[in-house]
Amino acid sequence: MATPAQLADLGRKIFQRLPQRHTASGNKVISKQLKGDTIVSWFDKPLALRLGGDDPSFEINNAERVGRLDQMKRRGKTTPKKGAGKRSKKSRGISSGGGGRRRVEGDFSERS
Repeated sequence: MATPAQLADLGRKIFQRLPQRHTASGNKVISKQLKGDTIVSWFDKPLALRLGGDDPSFEINNAERVGRLDQMKRRGKTTPKKGAGKRSKKSRGISSGGGGRRRVEGDFSERS
């Protein structure tokens, strides 16, 4: 008759199990299903593919967009260049509105 150790060894060979030691081996992590494809599918496609790639309709849409931008530029309705907005004009003292502090000449009497 076989001993319990021999039976355990035979069972491990039949069921393809590793011997049970009372230490962490990492086999649980290794035997899990891989997550790579799931993670890759979660994120967006690369930028080149999102921007049209070889799609002919993309080129048409892009041409329409560029045409619309040209029309807006001619009418002066596009976004200002960096540093050319209202806020930067205020700091230079060019603003058309009031606001800001005015210096009054004279009347510098001492306070007591």
